[in-house]
Amino acid sequence: MMRVTRILFSMYLGFFIYIILVIFFGAGGITDYTSLLHYYETLKVNIEDLNSINQKLYEKLTSFNSNPETIRIYSRELSYFRPDERVIKFQGFSPMKIFYKVGTLLKRNKLEKNQNYIFILVGMIVFIFSFVATTFLKTRQLNGNKKK
Repeated sequence: MMRVTRILFSMYLGFFIYIILVIFFGAGGITDYTSLLHYYETLKVNIEDLNSINQKLYEKLTSFNSNPETIRIYSRELSYFRPDERVIKFQGFSPMKIFYKVGTLLKRNKLEKNQNYIFILVGMIVFIFSFVATTFLKTRQLNGNKKK
């Protein structure tokens, strides 16, 4: 009966170690969860930036639709002039370019493939080690009792 108890204890210990490892380090475990939370926060910030850029572009669009002076200013930046206007170009001077930041390209790190086999191996090693250790301790205890 004691052998069954040692085997069950060793199995429970090995299974417990396996479960702890999977919960913390396995696929979909706590470490993956914290990585996903960080990625989520990065996405949230990126979406907020894109929304502010979208708002600025919308304001510029409404300005183009309602204000002819805005159209004139931007057409001059693109080197379009009315026929009655005179253009003076300076050497070594280039007009200011307007660029929009369109957001940050985000790539999610791929989750590593299922590495639970490593945790199963660790659980089995713990099972074998604990079974051998309990057997050794039991044998030592029995030998100690026989000597007395």
